[in-house]
This record gives sequence, structure tokens and C-alpha cells, in this order.
Amino acid sequence: DEPFSQIDTFRKNKLRKNLFQYLKEKQITCLVATHDSKDVLAFADETIVLKNGNLVIKEKTKKVYLEPINKYVASLFDEVNEIPLHLLEPNFDRTNIILVYPHQLKIVENSDFKVKIVQSFYKGNGYLVEAIFENSTIYFESLENQKTGNYVFLGWNKYS
Repeated sequence: DEPFSQIDTFRKNKLRKNLFQYLKEKQITCLVATHDSKDVLAFADETIVLKNGNLVIKEKTKKVYLEPINKYVASLFDEVNEIPLHLLEPNFDRTNIILVYPHQLKIVENSDFKVKIVQSFYKGNGYLVEAIFENSTIYFESLENQKTGNYVFLGWNKYS
């Protein structure tokens, strides 16, 4: 239960790598309970998600992350946006809503998806930007700090 929770980042990353490699080499099955999505993504072949003691999903970890079944599951890994698909893929119906992580959105020259910048949070390798679109909060990543009040157009890379 939470095996890496009280370890500093440097040691945690090294321990994760060594333990993962050892378990794989020895073909040892291991059950880890954690709230840290980095542990899940680094370690788990399969992920079980529980909510209020009930099973939400049991699936291959990569599929849980890349194809989350709902906003709750996606939000375990990162901020998540619910976006009408027609804003990102113009040929789709307005009723289709998709879940998109911030790193999947990028600033583009022009699109139907125009957002107003609220604030930027420095993350070391770039910025997590909070914006507003039609009264909804949208998060995306940017290499550059975005000025509050400015408008930008967003596109997406569904495979990143």
C-alpha cells in the first residue's frame, strides 16, 4: 500500500526502475495500491480503478490511460478536458464529447476552438495553462508562458 509515498523523488524514480526491472525479469506478479499515477504508469501492466469501494474498470494500464471510460478515470492521471469533438474534428456531430489531456492540446494558427487565457502555471518543462471556453475551464500545455486575457486557438494531437 503506497510503497513509494515517503521517498524523495530521486530515490523513488531509481527504486521504481530497479524494482520494475527485477519483477519483470523474475516474472513476479505484484499488487500495488497507490494514488500516484506515476507509479501506475511506470509499474502496472493492468490497472484496477475503484470508486467508493466499487470496481470502475479493470484493464491494461495503457488502455485505461489512452482510452479512459469516463472523466473520473481520466482525472486520476492528469487534469482532463471534456471537449465537443466537432471543435477538434470538424466533421463530427456536436453531441460527441471526448476526454482530452492537457498535453494533447496545442496552440495553432486558427481553429474553431478559441480560448481565453486565465493563468499559466510553471511546471519546469513548460506551462500548464488554464483557459476558458464557453464558460468551461480548459487546460493545455505550452512551452511558453501565456499572457492572461489573451485569446489563442487550440488544436489537438490525439496520439500524444
